[in-house]
Amino acid sequence: MKYVRHITSVLLIILIAVLAAGTIVEKLHGSDFALAHVYSAWWFVGLWALVAIMIVIMMVKCRLWKRLSVCALHLSILFILLGALLTMLTGQHGRMKLEPNRPNSHFYIQEQDDITKVALPFSLTLDRFEIEKYPNSNKPKDYVSYLQLTDGETQEDIVISMNNILRHKHYRFYQSDYDEQGNSILDVARAY
Repeated sequence: MKYVRHITSVLLIILIAVLAAGTIVEKLHGSDFALAHVYSAWWFVGLWALVAIMIVIMMVKCRLWKRLSVCALHLSILFILLGALLTMLTGQHGRMKLEPNRPNSHFYIQEQDDITKVALPFSLTLDRFEIEKYPNSNKPKDYVSYLQLTDGETQEDIVISMNNILRHKHYRFYQSDYDEQGNSILDVARAY
């Protein structure tokens, strides 16, 4: 019984360390690199699987179904891991560039050396892009895209910033970057 808790604790510590290292790798080499070499790597998925297996073993050995609140906590962790697995297996992650006043209804997914163009069932148009800076500094504080979302006959004004995500029809759009021409770069994620 004790060994199950110890092994689970060690695996969780390793997982936390790997997530911290993955964040550093993402900062140094970019999201695509971190996704390909850390978050979607077989060993990372294996680590998540080991954690899930140990949680199930611990639930059975400790008879956690008798303690509903503790059982619910462990089940919630398993559901989160299951959701992460389903997103990894069926989700899409890509990028889209928005140029001012030009509707865009597609994004690009890069897998290894292959780039795939994916159509969206709606379009986004960049009205303007702004860089908010810290007071008395030239350092960027936030990137803000003012958009128009067109979905059939419906049009809606939208603001996306680094802390303000657009969610529409199973798609999520994150403000990630910009270029020198004033174009906005969005990360796109789709979960089924």
